[in-house]
Amino acid sequence: MSAPAAALGVRSNAELLELRAREDADRVFLRFGEDAWTFAAARDAVARLAGGLAAQGVRPGDRVAVMLPNSPAFVLSSLALGWLGAVEVPLNTALKGEVLRHQIADSETSLAIVGADLLDRFERAVPDGPAIARVVVGDAAPQDGRVPYDALAAAEPVARAAVDVSTLAAIMYTSGTTGAAKGVEVTHGHAGRFAADWVGAVRFTRDDVLLTPLPLFHSIARTLGVLPTLMLGAQICVVPRFSASRFWDEVARYDPTVVHGIFGIVPILLNLPPHPGECDHRVRSFYIGPSGLSAAFEERFGIEVIEVYGATETGVVTVFEPGGEIRPGSCGRANSATYDVDLVDDHDRSVADGEIGEFVVRPREPWTMLTGYYGRPQETAEAFRNLWFHTGDYGRRDADGFYYFVDRKKDAIRRRGENITSGEVEQAVNAHPAVAENAVIAVPSELGEDEVMTCIVLHPGQEVDFVQLTAFLDDRLPYFMVPRYFEVLSELPKTASEKVQKVELRRRGNHGVTDATWDREQHGVQLSR
Repeated sequence: MSAPAAALGVRSNAELLELRAREDADRVFLRFGEDAWTFAAARDAVARLAGGLAAQGVRPGDRVAVMLPNSPAFVLSSLALGWLGAVEVPLNTALKGEVLRHQIADSETSLAIVGADLLDRFERAVPDGPAIARVVVGDAAPQDGRVPYDALAAAEPVARAAVDVSTLAAIMYTSGTTGAAKGVEVTHGHAGRFAADWVGAVRFTRDDVLLTPLPLFHSIARTLGVLPTLMLGAQICVVPRFSASRFWDEVARYDPTVVHGIFGIVPILLNLPPHPGECDHRVRSFYIGPSGLSAAFEERFGIEVIEVYGATETGVVTVFEPGGEIRPGSCGRANSATYDVDLVDDHDRSVADGEIGEFVVRPREPWTMLTGYYGRPQETAEAFRNLWFHTGDYGRRDADGFYYFVDRKKDAIRRRGENITSGEVEQAVNAHPAVAENAVIAVPSELGEDEVMTCIVLHPGQEVDFVQLTAFLDDRLPYFMVPRYFEVLSELPKTASEKVQKVELRRRGNHGVTDATWDREQHGVQLSR
């Protein structure tokens, strides 16, 4: 892992774009639908957009939110913010209400680049006080504070701002184990090492074509897609979203060699009926997926599944060495060129091989992990106690140094590639007038990862219609946070100090699901997106 990282060095995305425009001007960098951008064309577009943003007052260090669907505008906006030395705050396009309001306010966003279809939702969530300037991508009625994206994209270009490995590049929101989502401070050095280690894990080269159906507001498409492409002069093809029915047609259209995904996509593709294109392609690697399904995936599709353990806060923590042994169920050995990795008990003492402990990580070089959680010094200090970053994830290690992910330590839930904080869902459920209290837990999904379940205690004399409750939550939560499973209980199991014992809820029935559980999907209740 060390050789690729050392050879690539660490540069900002904008510096890399400028380098590629000089050395690989006419090579295609980005494809989206029928449109394509060479490195030189992208550089020119980014410099103009940066000039337009600078004219709106964006300066180095300013936080600028980007709330856009997958699109060329997202890629160019991200690069333009890097060009200015500003701090990008990518926002999940499914956010709404209090969850969206929190991330806008917490990041101290001064300007936002928003898709026209998302503008109404964004503006309803803007905190009280001075309005946040909005750059609108697409058609929208002119109002105070709204600036057309096309006007900025035609501005006079500006020179690239100087940044270094310690300069903050982005604030990426990720769910913790308790409370509201926290903003992970990602420096240019952190993003660069994450990308360089991914290049080594995937054996990515300048001749590769990467297809990503994942959202650009997440680390995989953003940090492990756009950035490696710029590092090597390769090509990235972006599609609006993952679609099982379109997947093989998109593979045929873009002719990729590497495809981005998440764990849940692997069983989805394996469960599809045969497709004429599933073996007629150049794809060699799928990142990421469960190593336990690697053999079946490669046998059917001729594509290797690459599994690592990592996080937005860290990078590639464990990995299988290219060409080395793959152990089903494992996420590889420690990426020892970049990190020290260990498993510890609740007192931060190393556990023996075969025992379960919490993954802890520390960097071997500066600026290769998060610098902290934005505006949260106490939570940052707690996460880094005893000079290790505590991931909140349980794992075990075998005698040969292979690591195995076991479970999340507390109450974070991962559903369809999205991290969910149970506390935010519980807050929304508790807002319903019939609900006295509730507890949200993860239950297994047939597609891998988790489904969301809420166990509800009602106020005396109250009843609840689950269809109506789902609609209530759909108005207040991103679609991926809305529980699939609902059940009313007479009381929640609690400790003597009144803490809910979620482990007891998970022990009921089938990991928490019982005969009395109401399944939203079984009843055909649809959510808005």
